[in-house]
Formats: sequence, structure tokens, C-alpha cells
Amino acid sequence: KQIFYNLEVLYEAIERKKKVKFQYNEYTISKGLAPRNNGKEYIINPYYLVNSRGKYYLVCNYDKYNNLSNYKIENISNVTILDDDTKPLNKVDDCENFSIKKYINEHIYMTHGGSVKAVLKLNNTRVINDIIDWFGPNIKTYNRGEDIYVTLTVNEQALVYWALQYGSEVQVEAPNSTIDLIRQKIEDLKNKYNNE
Repeated sequence: KQIFYNLEVLYEAIERKKKVKFQYNEYTISKGLAPRNNGKEYIINPYYLVNSRGKYYLVCNYDKYNNLSNYKIENISNVTILDDDTKPLNKVDDCENFSIKKYINEHIYMTHGGSVKAVLKLNNTRVINDIIDWFGPNIKTYNRGEDIYVTLTVNEQALVYWALQYGSEVQVEAPNSTIDLIRQKIEDLKNKYNNE
């Protein structure tokens, strides 16, 4: 019921182009939801409601920053529509020609942060099915000798998580910043499991 109520209120706010305030909750070790940051209220400019892999998210701008954020609808409570008008989406960083479809394809885990132009080297052709499943059909593929490559634009954090999942079948070739993040994650995991 709470999810449907949240969706209804947020949809109305988006239609009316009004800001909202709410508390954001996270799961505790006892599996119950508790307010984040001692119940602090977040004031948000809501733009889109999306369903990603069976979960509903609010794509919005948190007033404190000038980028897009994603909040899981089921973790929102005490949502209220404010009288203040939302900040126009084209005033948010990197949102001048915004496409929600492109945004969802780039943010496969609905993570925060910027996107990168990435190059993936495939270890087998069958993995192309998984790539299209996750990133959509607008990827570009090409051959270099015997090797097959894919280029795509994707949220960097999401690509790191995805590459760890598909690391035996795909290698990230670019950008270097993403490769460094993946190496660091692998090193952290290696140290964690070597010390056990």
C-alpha cells in the first residue's frame, strides 16, 4: 500500500511540476526499515518514475546538488507535495537533451554518478545476449582481427559491478578510470578472502 501511495503522490507532483519532501529509509540488520540520517527530510525535484528490474525508482534532483539521483520508491515514507516549483530538468548538469530511455540503459543498477564511453572485449559471442539484455540494443559492435568489441555509454559504477559479474566472459578495455576501479575492487576482494 505504501508503494502505491508513494507512486500516486509522486506522479501527481511530477504532473504539477512541484517539489516534494520525504524521509528515506534503509534496511537494518533486523530487516526492518529505519529512517536514514536520523529521519532527515529530503527536498527533491521529481522528474520520472521508472521500473528497473522489478523495482520502482524516482529519478530526481536533490536540491543540495546539481545532478540526478535515484531513490527506491519502497524506501520512501512521509512524502508530501510542496508549493515550490521544480527546478527545470534542463538546468540539472548533463540534462539539456535528456532521454529517460537512454538514462535507464546507462544506469542498469540505478546507481548515482556519471556515465562513461566504454569499450568491452568479448571472450565469446554468446555474451552479446547478456550485454543487450542489460544495456539495450543501441550498443555498437565491431571486429578487430579475431576479437569482437562492443562500445556503449554507461554509468561508471554500474559498469564496475557488471564487469565483476561477467568478468570471465568480458574484459573492459576503456576507459582507464573504470579499469582502475575494477582493479581496486578485485584487489579489495582478493585481500578480503585471502585474510579469512
